[in-house]
Amino acid sequence: MPTIWGRDEGATLAPWLSIVSNGFLQRDRDGVWSSPGSGVSSGVRTVRSIAVGPDRTVFVGGDFDLYAGVASTAQIAQYRNGAWSAVGSGVSSVATSVRSLAITTAGTLYAGGSFTSISGIANTSRIARWTGSAWQALGTGAPDGIVQVVYVATDDTLYIGGSFTSVGGVANTARIAKWTGSTWQALGTGAPDGSVEALLVGNDGTLYAGGSFTSIGGAANTKGIAKWTGTAWTSIGGGVVSGTIEALALGANNILYAGGNFTSIGVTGPGSLAQWNGAQWQLVGNGLYSALRTNIV
Repeated sequence: MPTIWGRDEGATLAPWLSIVSNGFLQRDRDGVWSSPGSGVSSGVRTVRSIAVGPDRTVFVGGDFDLYAGVASTAQIAQYRNGAWSAVGSGVSSVATSVRSLAITTAGTLYAGGSFTSISGIANTSRIARWTGSAWQALGTGAPDGIVQVVYVATDDTLYIGGSFTSVGGVANTARIAKWTGSTWQALGTGAPDGSVEALLVGNDGTLYAGGSFTSIGGAANTKGIAKWTGTAWTSIGGGVVSGTIEALALGANNILYAGGNFTSIGVTGPGSLAQWNGAQWQLVGNGLYSALRTNIV
């Protein structure tokens, strides 16, 4: 069983534990929780995303100004061989954050957020990649908004979602786009408003998007959630009636799970956690009566 990594905002994990995490915890194979290093040293004590590379290097991104007292760890740091270190020189801009991290099978790290540059590299506004030795731009980045979610599919294709109005100067990339390896590509006409908060690619290659958008690609009944078939966006059971999708997962028998801060989805609700069986939305148990804002696994 691998080490389990967790994140919080400085609270203890459970009433019977007294670990002060300062943003980050690990659980070893024996079930023992600990806080590697000293955690967040300054800034808002929030780790927003964790990604583990093929060599077991752990990357954390968030709102912190300094991590474990290590220089140049603003908003992003890495943990390897028992020690924290910088990833380049960190995020260049202040009062910003790294919102999402994802790693390819080859170990390339993608970071998205509200930052306007990272390590001082040109055109790394809100999205960039770390090769293991340097940060690189992906096109010209996003000029505004926030990249809320960075998602790498099993074939290492990169998708991003958020509140940005475009990325790389490419038309129709508002709030969602695909990176081909050399340029950004639109998926339909994007979303006109709101934000894409969650992305998922199914076993058949279907891309699912969830968020606070009122529609996507101009398709009917795609409020808050929709699927991309490769040529067009289509509705999933009528979309979200009220609220926001913030997490997506695929279970056994291709059951799609959606969580977030919604009061109803399709004809189902209230609940904030629902499942799509291919024909209709259903609550998971009795649903949730508070927001779900993290991954479903």
